[in-house]
Amino acid sequence: MPTQPMPIGPLLALGILFSYTALCISLYVLAYRCHPRTKGSQLAELTMKLPPRSRTFRVLFVVTTLSDLVRYFGPTAISFSKNSGFDVHVLVIEPRTTVNCPEKNCGMLITDAMSISASNVTFAWNEHFHEKEFSVGHAEALAELCLSHILQRGIDVVVTYDSEGVSGSFLQPLLHASFILLQKENQLSRNVALYALGSVCALRSIIGLYDIPFAYIFGFNVISVPADLLKLHKLFYLSTDLSQIMAYFILLFNSYFLCNSLSRIDSLSYFEDLNI
Repeated sequence: MPTQPMPIGPLLALGILFSYTALCISLYVLAYRCHPRTKGSQLAELTMKLPPRSRTFRVLFVVTTLSDLVRYFGPTAISFSKNSGFDVHVLVIEPRTTVNCPEKNCGMLITDAMSISASNVTFAWNEHFHEKEFSVGHAEALAELCLSHILQRGIDVVVTYDSEGVSGSFLQPLLHASFILLQKENQLSRNVALYALGSVCALRSIIGLYDIPFAYIFGFNVISVPADLLKLHKLFYLSTDLSQIMAYFILLFNSYFLCNSLSRIDSLSYFEDLNI
């Protein structure tokens, strides 16, 4: 009786699995060789750059909407909030009419999702900033608001948007311009470190590379840890107009496939480019 030929399917599956495993190992080795600083995390480097203090460093996230805090700033905010050397503050600037959940509930959700106290979550309801075309007057108003917040809380690090923003809102580049204005007029202490956020796509948790994201290969400075999806999902869903299923999958993608890249805000050229 002739022997049955071995099925091709299992062999093909084993071959694909072997190739995938070899690829993952190769990428891991490549990432390690390109950026071997596994112990010197970006948070530690950022701490070393700041002036020595006897207390913890206070980090302020300035965002236009609550959904931005989770959707775009999530990995960085979680990293800071879980580090004992940092005290996280949040300043949300948005019209009251655009929020889907009441101020009290939003504050409770944020404090439940991150290691911050309720007193560190501030909502600045500004009804003035609806105009699509902003001027130097708008930048000055936002700069005054942010400066008072920084001085009252003794902020050491500020994280906000870059000159282009992340979601097309005119308020986001305006916030960036307001901090450039503070620098230009020397109203902000040099001890306050300003950082702009850029969202960087990088494969992270597919093969468990939480400490060496692939973004390092491309030269990005990444501050990122896995987010607690169950705690953040409710906040993201209530602070957006998306359906619950869509909000969950967007948050899932951002938490596992996006890393945050921070760059110092120290160039006055942005301000001239805005022509204000």
